[in-house]
Amino acid sequence: LSAQSLGTWFVNGQSGQDIPTNGRSRATPWKTIAYAQRQIPAVNPQTQSRNWQTLFVAGDQVYSPSTNGERLPIVPVYNLFLEGTDTSTVPPIVKIGAGGTGLQFDPRTGYSRNPSTLRRLVFGGGDSGIEIGRATSNRHRPRIQDCVFRNQLRAGVRIRGGASSADPRFFQNTFQNGRIGIEIDGNPASGLIVPDIEECFFHDLADSGVSVVSTNSGAGSLSTLIRSC
Repeated sequence: LSAQSLGTWFVNGQSGQDIPTNGRSRATPWKTIAYAQRQIPAVNPQTQSRNWQTLFVAGDQVYSPSTNGERLPIVPVYNLFLEGTDTSTVPPIVKIGAGGTGLQFDPRTGYSRNPSTLRRLVFGGGDSGIEIGRATSNRHRPRIQDCVFRNQLRAGVRIRGGASSADPRFFQNTFQNGRIGIEIDGNPASGLIVPDIEECFFHDLADSGVSVVSTNSGAGSLSTLIRSC
C-alpha cells in the first residue's frame, strides 16, 4: 500500500469543545490535544504502518492546564501528524510548568517518520520541551520540523537511550534562551542513538547547542549527524 493520510482533525483551545461529535472541521474543533488523541481512530501498525492521521492545532494562543485545560505532558499516539495550523500568525504555544515536560514519547509505543511528525509548534518553559527514548524497547524515530524550543531549564529536547533505536530527525527547528538545545544520553542499554540534526538554529543557550552525556557504560552505540546548522 502507498502512504496516505487517513483523516484530518482539528483542535482549538479557545473555541473548541471536548465532545465526541466535534473535531472534524475547523468550525467544530476539540478543545484539548489530549482529548483529541483519544478520539482519533487508531492506525493499525500491522496493516497501515505507512499511513497516518493529521491533527491540526490552532495557533495565536497558548495550550496549558491553566488556559484550555491541556494535560501535560502530551503523549503522541502512533502515526499521528501533529501540526500547528498555517492559517494563524503565531504558532500554537505549549506552555510548560516548572519542572515539567511538554511532550513525551511513550516508551510502550513505536513511532516512525514521516507519519509520526511534529510541525509548527512552540514549546515554552519547563524542564524540557520534548523527551524521546527513555529506556524503551520500541523504536522512536519521529520527525520534528519547524518547531521552536525556548526557556527550558534543562534542554529543549532530551534523547534517552534504550534497548532499541532512538533516531529522530530534526529539520529547521529553533532552540533559544535555555540551557541546552538537544541533550543526548550516550549510554543506550543495547540500542542505537542516531539523531539527524539539519538546518537548525541554536542561540542564547547557557550551555551548548547539542550536548552528549556519556560514561561509555552502555552496550549500545551513538552516531549523530549535524549539518547546516
